[in-house]
Amino acid sequence: MLNTHLRRSVEFYLGLRPERDEIASSLADLALYAKRQNVIVDHGHTISAEKPFWTNTEMHHFLVSRSSAPLLDPIELENDIHVEFLQVTPIFESELRYKKKHQAEGLLDLWESRHVAFGIRVAVQSPRTAKRQARRSRSRLPDKGHLTADSH
Repeated sequence: MLNTHLRRSVEFYLGLRPERDEIASSLADLALYAKRQNVIVDHGHTISAEKPFWTNTEMHHFLVSRSSAPLLDPIELENDIHVEFLQVTPIFESELRYKKKHQAEGLLDLWESRHVAFGIRVAVQSPRTAKRQARRSRSRLPDKGHLTADSH
C-alpha cells in the first residue's frame, strides 16, 4: 500500500502499430506539460498538441488513462516519490467530442464495445490473436508544439 505523504510523479507510455517515431516530440511535450503548467495530468484527461502527431493524420489529442492491463505497478522511490505509469492514446477530434460528452470512461467503453484494439493491449497479445482481433474490429469514430488540457 502506498503512503499518503508521498509526492506524485507520472510516466507516460504508448504503443503504436505501425510504429510512428514522429510522435516522440509530442510525447516529450506531454511529459513536460504538467511541470510547465503546474497541473496534475491524470486518468481521463485529454491533452492537445498544436499540430498533428505524424504525417497524414489529423490526430493531435492524447487521452490519458490507466491501462486495464498495466505494464508496471506504481512504485515508491526512496525519496518519497510515488511514480504512476499512465497510458496515452492518440485520439481523433470526433473521439474528443465524444469524450467531452460521455467522459473518458464512456469513450473507453465505446472502444471496448467495438472491439477497438489500441496501445499496449495489442502489444501484449500474440501476433495471431492481434491479427484476428484487428480483422474483427470495427473502426473508430470517423474523422477526416503547444499543448492544452481538458479534464472533463
